[in-house]
Amino acid sequence: MEPLGRQPRRSEEKGMPESREYYSSHSGSAYLDPEAPIAVPTRDAVFPESAWQGMQGALRLSNRELQIVQGVFRDEKEECIAYDLGISPHTVNTYFQRLYSKLHVSSRTQLILLIVSEYLTTLIGSSSG
Repeated sequence: MEPLGRQPRRSEEKGMPESREYYSSHSGSAYLDPEAPIAVPTRDAVFPESAWQGMQGALRLSNRELQIVQGVFRDEKEECIAYDLGISPHTVNTYFQRLYSKLHVSSRTQLILLIVSEYLTTLIGSSSG
């Protein structure tokens, strides 16, 4: 069912394949097209492999801890991370608790902000030196 006042998207006007995007109605409010496909991020979608390795060293993360963090960046739930790594969801939760304690954060959001901050710090450091 088409929303009232829906404006055609550029991709429709040009006959291009659809992608999930925001568009607005006549009222000016923006919303997400619920029928458009969703791109699933890959491990390297956020940071290149070399950046992950650098952050792993800087934050002293084990290989498994790094894999858990990468799952967070793919917006995966504990069950999905567990399945991907071949471990139980309980073990993933244990890794989360250890990561939070080790990195002095208390949520996924703080974990993401810390990793992004570390990445930006290494970028700035490598470009100035």
